[in-house]
Amino acid sequence: MLKLANLMAIVLIVLLLAVVILLLRELRLPFVRRSRHQDDPPARPGSSAAPHGHAPSDRGAPKKGVHAAAPAKKHTPETSGPVAPRLREPSRTLPALGPPTAVDGPSAGQDETSTEEQHPSAPLVTPRKTLPALPPEKRPEAPDTRAARELVPLSDTVPQRQREDGSGVWLHTGAATTAGRHRRRNEDAHFADTDLLVVADGVGGAPAGEVASKLAVEAVVQAWRRGAQHTHHHLQGGFRDANAAVLQHVKGNPRLRGMATTLDACAVIGDRIVGAHVGDGYVWAVPPERTTVRQITKPHSAPQGPLLRMIGSSVPVHPDLWAIDARPDTRLVLSSDGLPADLDERQLRRLILSTADMAPAETASILMKAALKAGGTDNVTVIVADVVFSGSIDQPLLLGK
Repeated sequence: MLKLANLMAIVLIVLLLAVVILLLRELRLPFVRRSRHQDDPPARPGSSAAPHGHAPSDRGAPKKGVHAAAPAKKHTPETSGPVAPRLREPSRTLPALGPPTAVDGPSAGQDETSTEEQHPSAPLVTPRKTLPALPPEKRPEAPDTRAARELVPLSDTVPQRQREDGSGVWLHTGAATTAGRHRRRNEDAHFADTDLLVVADGVGGAPAGEVASKLAVEAVVQAWRRGAQHTHHHLQGGFRDANAAVLQHVKGNPRLRGMATTLDACAVIGDRIVGAHVGDGYVWAVPPERTTVRQITKPHSAPQGPLLRMIGSSVPVHPDLWAIDARPDTRLVLSSDGLPADLDERQLRRLILSTADMAPAETASILMKAALKAGGTDNVTVIVADVVFSGSIDQPLLLGK
């Protein structure tokens, strides 16, 4: 009897436990269903919802049925398990931008101060603060090692033709030229103005020397006239233009192959006279004191040998550069090699000094005639120029002695 009572008690307890379990399941099922519907994204048109028979785990793991492109809904998990990874939003298509804008600095070969028009849809970028550029006179310049001599250092300054006190620096010039006693043609060419002197001597024995010298002089003059404010770079550019002009002319006329010329030029740049030299022409300077004659240029040739440097060469032209102070009454004498060809150096220097107080044109004529009298074996061209300071550029120059 006792055993039967114990058995019935056990059965009753089991039934009560079963009822409790059923009640707990009934109470938990709605919560699980609500949690599942909250985690599921809204069904997209045309897509079937995942079957509810598979309840999600309480760790918040992502559903395999969720479309990869569907935006993830912000959800804060209520469990203490690991947070499920969020789905990445699709990247937005940005509008096309204009040229790339340098933020950390300019790219190679791009000027930092250059401004480019930005695309209207491009984001605004605060421009970098750029340091002000150094003035031209403070910019470092590599020395020209090819210059035979530089009596005054050259710089990249942009001098004015008019001095601060209102005066201007000019050249009072005179010139003379002749074919000589033994030449049928005069292959020299020259140009003389108040700010520019040029002498070219066509290479003897080569075809069309007179054409080469004329082309060279014209190229230097044109290069000089293109600049409103001049530096010695204008002379260097003129020499390069001259070489290119001669080579281009030969290309169109093969029979003229080999034509070449010497070239000397000097110009007023601020308070200095700056010159360039290629070949065997000569430039002398006489100071205002008239005490000495200084030869500025040196021939680009071996003694009694061929020219080592000339205009019309296939190699790049590198003229010698020189400069002297433009002191009032300084005299310059430019000539082709025909002048010293028949006059020895001492005789020539004495003649230049003895005529230093004469007008430039008269001195040029005397020097030319002296060369003819001494033999006149070559073409002779002479330019004589005196440095003059005018009181004002609006007043006429008082030329002559």
